[in-house]
Amino acid sequence: MDATQLGAFEAWFNAHARSHACQDPAGQANLDLKTLHTLKVMEEITALAKVLGLPESEIPLAKAAALFHDVGRYTQYTRYRTFSDLKSQNHARLSLNVLAREHVLKGMEREEKSVLVYAIAWHNRPFSPKKGNPRKLLFAKMLRDADKLDIYRVVSVYYRETGKKRNGAVEHGLPDLPAISPEVEADILARRPVQVRNMRTLNDFKLFQVGWVFDVNFRHTFSAILKRGYLDMLQSVLPDTRQVETIFEAARKHVDGQLAGTNRKPESRG
Repeated sequence: MDATQLGAFEAWFNAHARSHACQDPAGQANLDLKTLHTLKVMEEITALAKVLGLPESEIPLAKAAALFHDVGRYTQYTRYRTFSDLKSQNHARLSLNVLAREHVLKGMEREEKSVLVYAIAWHNRPFSPKKGNPRKLLFAKMLRDADKLDIYRVVSVYYRETGKKRNGAVEHGLPDLPAISPEVEADILARRPVQVRNMRTLNDFKLFQVGWVFDVNFRHTFSAILKRGYLDMLQSVLPDTRQVETIFEAARKHVDGQLAGTNRKPESRG
């Protein structure tokens, strides 16, 4: 893939986003949030690709995966007025359906198309893929890390402003209750990502984001999470209790261990 083809993809994406314009200002703000997220994930995956020493010729493909990974969100929100996959449809599958229906990838080289489709299909699954074609695995893991880094940015901004105005679409409609579900706590203390089906409260949703650290693939991503203070931010918007402190101790220990090389390293380059 070259810059010309990527430019054509960007033009299609922008037109697709405009075609889902919402008359309701709040609804349009949610769609704009996804457009900005897409652009930021493209920036994150580009930075990661460069750190990993990916050839310049591979960077347009990485950017295209980021560009299209959430394109199904526009259909999802227009149709269901939610970004919760549990309450609507798997947004990765929706993204691939949109690309297929619109024949967007028709001109792609066959192997590159296969890599892009694989990365999109895996970007929102509970765990990173462990086995398979090395190129596909690399791009899938890059997209997952880039996506998580920008969602951390999104929620950092949102949680700081929650007192001003709540957004049910961002919070997936979860109630803002003080409780933390035992299954969510158990997942993090066992050093594994939180399962979506176990989330019952907004606090669970915040801890779901904490649990992402157990499925990060690259040292660059761990370093960014630490330097940008994302765990500190998440802890600051949760109850000041010993339970929460213990949960964050487990998450920080894992991040510190990965950066120090004392934990088992993720199966990845970098």
